[in-house]
Formats: sequence, structure tokens, C-alpha cells
Amino acid sequence: MSRVAQVGQEPPSDVEDLDLARNDLARRLYESPRDARAWALLADVERRRGEIGAARLCAEAAASLDPGDARVRLARAAVLVCSREELDRGREELRELARATGPGGDVGRRAWALLRAVGE
Repeated sequence: MSRVAQVGQEPPSDVEDLDLARNDLARRLYESPRDARAWALLADVERRRGEIGAARLCAEAAASLDPGDARVRLARAAVLVCSREELDRGREELRELARATGPGGDVGRRAWALLRAVGE
């Protein structure tokens, strides 16, 4: 069974768990390359591993497959705020998500938390 079940769950934080999650997701994507949520999860894992370029590619792949999915958008915004060049774009995406999903849902809470983390 996969170590990371769905987008929105907190991905593992230690290096070994991140590597296992990365391998699980790579296997899932090999079998289902059009799985936007798996791409978004892989973006989260790569971001946590410090691989921002890889995270960006995964986040953009997820967004191209399902641009309206709030969890996919959250994963992409989390990657964007890691880059000085894309910080404003990431903040705007987080603001839109926070407004659209409200503070009561998981995506809204995470969007607000990320906005606070980047100084809003």
C-alpha cells in the first residue's frame, strides 16, 4: 500500500519516508500517467526533499491534467511560493484558494497557513 494516500495528507517528512513515497508515486504514475493527484503528491514530496525544480515540473503536470482541482492548485501554489520569481503568483493562487474553499476545509486551512508562512 502506498505511503501517501491522497493529496492533502501531510507527506512524510524524514528522508527515508520521502524516498519511499517518491518511489510509490513514481510507480503509480508509471501505471497511470494521467493521475493529476499523484503528480500533485509527487510535487509535494519533491518540494519537501528540496528539489524545487522537480516539484515545479510535477505541479505543472498536475495542473495541466486537472486545472480546477483545488488540491492540485494548492500543490502548485506551495511550489510557486518557494521561488522568488514566482512568489507573487503563488500568493495570488493561495489567496484565490483560501477565498474559494473557505477556512473550514482542509485546502482552505492549508492555503491560509501557507499565506501566513510567506508573510501575509
